[in-house]
Amino acid sequence: MILPALGSSADFAATARDADRAMARACAARDRAAFARFLDGESIFVTRGGPARGASEIAAAWSALFEDGGPRLRWEPDESLRSEDGALAVTTGPVAGPRSGRVLLLSSPFRREPAGR
Repeated sequence: MILPALGSSADFAATARDADRAMARACAARDRAAFARFLDGESIFVTRGGPARGASEIAAAWSALFEDGGPRLRWEPDESLRSEDGALAVTTGPVAGPRSGRVLLLSSPFRREPAGR
Protein backbone atom coordinates (compact mmCIF):
# COMPACT_ATOMS: atom_id res chain seq x y z
CA MET A 1 0.00 0.00 0.00
CA ILE A 2 1.15 3.52 -0.67
CA LEU A 3 0.49 6.44 1.63
CA PRO A 4 1.19 10.08 0.86
CA ALA A 5 3.69 11.94 2.99
CA LEU A 6 1.40 13.08 5.78
CA GLY A 7 3.01 14.44 8.90
CA SER A 8 6.54 13.55 9.85
CA SER A 9 8.28 10.24 9.24
CA ALA A 10 8.15 9.74 13.02
CA ASP A 11 4.34 9.66 12.74
CA PHE A 12 4.34 7.14 9.89
CA ALA A 13 3.68 4.08 12.07
CA ALA A 14 0.50 5.73 13.38
CA THR A 15 -0.47 6.86 9.86
CA ALA A 16 -0.07 3.30 8.58
CA ARG A 17 -2.12 1.89 11.49
CA ASP A 18 -4.91 4.41 10.80
CA ALA A 19 -4.85 3.54 7.09
CA ASP A 20 -5.03 -0.18 7.84
CA ARG A 21 -8.01 0.42 10.13
CA ALA A 22 -9.72 2.44 7.36
CA MET A 23 -9.01 -0.38 4.92
CA ALA A 24 -10.55 -2.90 7.35
CA ARG A 25 -13.64 -0.68 7.73
CA ALA A 26 -13.99 -0.46 3.94
CA CYS A 27 -13.82 -4.25 3.71
CA ALA A 28 -16.35 -4.69 6.53
CA ALA A 29 -18.70 -2.22 4.79
CA ARG A 30 -18.20 -4.07 1.49
CA ASP A 31 -17.03 -0.80 -0.05
CA ARG A 32 -14.94 -2.07 -2.97
CA ALA A 33 -13.94 1.42 -4.19
CA ALA A 34 -12.73 2.58 -0.76
CA PHE A 35 -10.75 -0.65 -0.32
CA ALA A 36 -9.17 -0.35 -3.77
CA ARG A 37 -7.90 3.18 -3.03
CA PHE A 38 -5.37 1.65 -0.63
CA LEU A 39 -3.91 -0.70 -3.24
CA ASP A 40 -0.80 0.24 -5.14
CA GLY A 41 0.12 -1.15 -8.53
CA GLU A 42 3.05 -2.95 -6.85
CA SER A 43 1.01 -4.44 -4.00
CA ILE A 44 1.11 -8.20 -3.48
CA PHE A 45 -1.38 -10.26 -1.48
CA VAL A 46 -0.76 -13.93 -0.90
CA THR A 47 -3.95 -15.92 -1.46
CA ARG A 48 -4.82 -19.61 -1.46
CA GLY A 49 -4.53 -19.57 -5.25
CA GLY A 50 -1.07 -17.98 -5.14
CA PRO A 51 0.08 -14.38 -5.11
CA ALA A 52 -2.18 -11.65 -6.48
CA ARG A 53 -0.04 -8.86 -7.91
CA GLY A 54 -1.19 -5.30 -8.44
CA ALA A 55 -4.42 -3.54 -7.63
CA SER A 56 -6.51 -5.25 -10.34
CA GLU A 57 -5.50 -8.81 -9.43
CA ILE A 58 -5.95 -8.13 -5.73
CA ALA A 59 -9.38 -6.61 -6.28
CA ALA A 60 -10.36 -9.68 -8.32
CA ALA A 61 -8.95 -12.11 -5.73
CA TRP A 62 -10.86 -10.37 -2.94
CA SER A 63 -14.06 -9.74 -4.94
CA ALA A 64 -16.18 -12.24 -2.96
CA LEU A 65 -15.66 -10.13 0.16
CA PHE A 66 -17.57 -7.27 -1.44
CA GLU A 67 -20.57 -9.26 -2.66
CA ASP A 68 -23.84 -9.31 -0.71
CA GLY A 69 -23.91 -12.56 1.25
CA GLY A 70 -20.20 -13.16 0.63
CA PRO A 71 -17.73 -14.06 3.35
CA ARG A 72 -16.66 -11.44 5.86
CA LEU A 73 -13.08 -10.55 6.65
CA ARG A 74 -12.56 -8.73 9.93
CA TRP A 75 -9.18 -7.59 11.19
CA GLU A 76 -7.73 -4.99 13.49
CA PRO A 77 -4.07 -3.95 13.48
CA ASP A 78 -2.64 -4.24 16.95
CA GLU A 79 0.96 -3.37 16.15
CA SER A 80 2.55 -0.85 13.79
CA LEU A 81 6.26 -0.47 13.20
CA ARG A 82 8.27 1.84 10.95
CA SER A 83 11.73 1.71 9.48
CA GLU A 84 14.46 3.92 10.91
CA ASP A 85 14.26 6.31 7.94
CA GLY A 86 10.46 6.51 8.19
CA ALA A 87 9.91 5.38 4.59
CA LEU A 88 8.36 1.99 5.37
CA ALA A 89 5.88 0.71 7.92
CA VAL A 90 4.15 -2.56 8.60
CA THR A 91 1.02 -3.24 10.58
CA THR A 92 0.04 -6.62 11.98
CA GLY A 93 -3.11 -7.83 13.62
CA PRO A 94 -5.43 -10.79 14.01
CA VAL A 95 -8.08 -11.76 11.48
CA ALA A 96 -11.26 -12.98 13.14
CA GLY A 97 -13.13 -16.03 11.88
CA PRO A 98 -16.91 -16.13 11.50
CA ARG A 99 -17.45 -18.40 14.53
CA SER A 100 -14.21 -18.23 16.43
CA GLY A 101 -11.46 -15.91 17.47
CA ARG A 102 -8.23 -15.34 15.61
CA VAL A 103 -7.75 -17.50 12.53
CA LEU A 104 -4.60 -15.88 11.15
CA LEU A 105 -2.32 -12.87 11.42
CA LEU A 106 -2.52 -10.21 8.70
CA SER A 107 0.54 -8.11 7.94
CA SER A 108 0.17 -5.01 5.77
CA PRO A 109 3.27 -3.20 4.49
CA PHE A 110 3.13 0.50 3.67
CA ARG A 111 5.52 2.72 1.73
CA ARG A 112 5.61 6.45 2.41
CA GLU A 113 5.70 8.47 -0.78
CA PRO A 114 6.63 12.12 -1.28
CA ALA A 115 3.70 14.52 -1.22
CA GLY A 116 1.77 14.57 -4.46
CA ARG A 117 2.53 10.99 -5.50
